[in-house]
Amino acid sequence: MKTILRLLFFILFLSGTTNSFSQSAGKLFSQGKDAAKEGLLEQAVDLFTKAIALKSDNDEYYEERGLVYEGLGDFSKAVADFDKALSLNSDKKLYLHTAELKIILERWPQALFDAERVLENDKSEIKAYEQKAWCQINMKKFSDALATCDAALLKNQYNHRLHYLKGMSKDELEKKLVALEESLRVIRFKTEGSK
Repeated sequence: MKTILRLLFFILFLSGTTNSFSQSAGKLFSQGKDAAKEGLLEQAVDLFTKAIALKSDNDEYYEERGLVYEGLGDFSKAVADFDKALSLNSDKKLYLHTAELKIILERWPQALFDAERVLENDKSEIKAYEQKAWCQINMKKFSDALATCDAALLKNQYNHRLHYLKGMSKDELEKKLVALEESLRVIRFKTEGSK
């Protein structure tokens, strides 16, 4: 009987400790949000970091700290926090926002990945198509970018940005074609000249 009572006491003690950790993490998080609202960004980062140390499985903590890092202009740290938040809880808006930052940082494959995650669940999200096409253009995948633009334009034919991206893709493909034709002409000339 004493063993059962000790075990019960121990379990209650542990659950109380977990609750107090959770509550103090929540309190730190709340203080961090207040600090961020007041423009005390360095203090907010410190408070969010302490909250994360106590409760590392809360996507909101990472997202809020990421927003503060973004406010400080540290896009790399912001992206790292947003990626962690997304690993804990998938969110379309956050994927789009994170892709934007990755585009700014010229992390084309990573931004492409985020845009594609959005399109897996929402084939009508034009912003994701725009991000995807922009990444493909910068990765020199012009045919893919053209196909992405065409797919998006079926959903919204009046989107000027998509038309612009499509034009960029076509121009680059035409340049490649001209360069290829010129290379073939040179090869033919050299081949015929050596005879």
